[in-house]
Amino acid sequence: MRWPWEKRQSYSSIVSSALLEAAQGKVIDAAQTAALESAAGVWAGAFAAARVEPEDTVLSPAWWSEAVRDLIRYGEAVYRIRVQDGEPDLQRASAWTINGGIDPETWIYDVEHAGPANTERHRVPAAGVVHMRYSSDAARPWSGVGPMGRAAATGRLAGALERGLADEAGGAVSRIIPIPADGDEARLDELRADLAKGEGRGLLLRTTAAGWGEGPGAAPRSDWRQQRIGPEPPAELAELRRDTFAQVLAACAVPLSLVSDADGTSQREAWRRFVMGQAEPLGRVLVEEIVDKLEMTVRLDFGGLWAHDLAGRAQAFQRLVAGGMEIQQAAAVSGVLTE
Repeated sequence: MRWPWEKRQSYSSIVSSALLEAAQGKVIDAAQTAALESAAGVWAGAFAAARVEPEDTVLSPAWWSEAVRDLIRYGEAVYRIRVQDGEPDLQRASAWTINGGIDPETWIYDVEHAGPANTERHRVPAAGVVHMRYSSDAARPWSGVGPMGRAAATGRLAGALERGLADEAGGAVSRIIPIPADGDEARLDELRADLAKGEGRGLLLRTTAAGWGEGPGAAPRSDWRQQRIGPEPPAELAELRRDTFAQVLAACAVPLSLVSDADGTSQREAWRRFVMGQAEPLGRVLVEEIVDKLEMTVRLDFGGLWAHDLAGRAQAFQRLVAGGMEIQQAAAVSGVLTE
């Protein structure tokens, strides 16, 4: 049951509200949903587990985790290049604006770094920042576009569904306890006061089984059975949320089995596809930006993540050797040797 004044949001009303608020500038998106955070966590974990060469640089596992998480959530990440103790250091920007012409080398970055008590602002040329993007559009090449920027409608739906269910769960919770309409007013006032103190919790009250002077026959038990009222989201809304969760993961190129209770075989195959088809290619793109701006040789090695595919690579190695290939060459081709 629900309070009579509580408003339930249907699927159509949620979508309509999302479109209205988007038109008013109050965009609902997936930024605060578990779906996007799950995808960002998979990406961040993969890059944090990769080995960076050389190792003693600012490009630590924590740095990669932070940067890639921003790429998935926001589409881009900007770091101002500075020198600390004679070594290049990357300071994460909290906000930035870009001005300049068509040539990216002419762009000027107005970068902000937020702190607890003050905010620092710096104006630096494009060569003075590392600007990593998940992707970009020809119409706005200076701006990064994340997965939810590409699938904005799915992001708005995910955010609207989460908010709708959160509103449902935030509804009043209490219990209706029937009382005789013609009972003693003083006693009714006492019961109302006790219920008010309960604030939704169950209370032990005097029994009305005696019928308040009329006898038990005037008090059928079914009339005094309490009923709970509170959140009651429709099953269709919860099912749609599960479907949207999977679609957000798909937009972020994360197989659903990596964040579900899938069997080990499915997870290993999903991890292989994710590392080979998504993490490694994006890693190469990001490394190009770092090498260009820091003027240093950087290698991002995902070889340590290949334990999931060890059985498959071992089989490939065995077949190549059986076919006459030299052991060292077969090991390199099959990926058994990742060094």
